[in-house]
Amino acid sequence: MVMHLRTSAPNWESISGAKDAKCLKFPGNREHDPWFEDMDESAQICNGDNDGVICPIRHECLLFALVNNEHQGVWGGTQPLQRHWLRKKYKHKNHRPRPEWKFENAPPNEELVAKEQARQAERKARRLGGDEEEPDAAAG
Repeated sequence: MVMHLRTSAPNWESISGAKDAKCLKFPGNREHDPWFEDMDESAQICNGDNDGVICPIRHECLLFALVNNEHQGVWGGTQPLQRHWLRKKYKHKNHRPRPEWKFENAPPNEELVAKEQARQAERKARRLGGDEEEPDAAAG
């Protein structure tokens, strides 16, 4: 089975500021890839939280990841749950970028992580029979 991207990667060289992309300053290697392992720190780098400078190609990077349904790593300053939320909230047809697909429209990752953890705990409780009555109430 051959996998294909829905859209090709942009010609980064033709995009103004691409050679100043922050990811180029923190390349990954076989032992460690910060964009897939230290996602909180990597998102902060991309979004300029540490130095006040947003990556010059953050938007193009985010659009590429959303169109190609990237499920892993930091892309365009977002983490996987944020991209999932953007795709779900602003549904698309024919996999073309939507005007609403912007970093600013994604909720904070911490908020999404908390919601996802609560959802998983609720599912687990249902699987384990958490909806049953308390033992003392049944004896009553």
